[in-house]
This record gives sequence, structure tokens and C-alpha cells, in this order.
Amino acid sequence: MDYRVANSFEGKLVDGQVVALGLGLYTPFNPNVPDLNSYYESGGVYGDSAMKEAVLPDKGGATWAGVLPGPEEPQ
Repeated sequence: MDYRVANSFEGKLVDGQVVALGLGLYTPFNPNVPDLNSYYESGGVYGDSAMKEAVLPDKGGATWAGVLPGPEEPQ
């Protein structure tokens, strides 16, 4: 995961897990909320600014230019 996103999640993750909402877009995973679709409805989005504007423009969070998908994401 991009270091800028990782720094934003410092101390906020349970077991270091995140949900990838799109290429280069993440939100913290909550083990009490296993329905991954629900993460599109609530919470903030962290990652690539252009991708966020394209797919989740109304969500809060923090974005930066040039955040690429992590190696753990499908290519």
C-alpha cells in the first residue's frame, strides 16, 4: 500500500486490514462489518485523488495524486 495511505491509517487498523474500494482506494476494515458492499455506503476513502473523483466523489477521506494499487490487489 502507498506510504501516504499507510501513514493515514497508522493506529487505526484492526489486524492491519483494509478494504480496497477501487484501484488505489482504501478504507479501514472493521471485523464487525463483514459485508464489504456496506463500505461503499459509509466511511472515508483514502488513496488516489483521480480515482476517488471518478468512482466515489461524494465520500470524505484523504487523497493524493498518483496512488497506485498495492501488490495485494488483483491486477
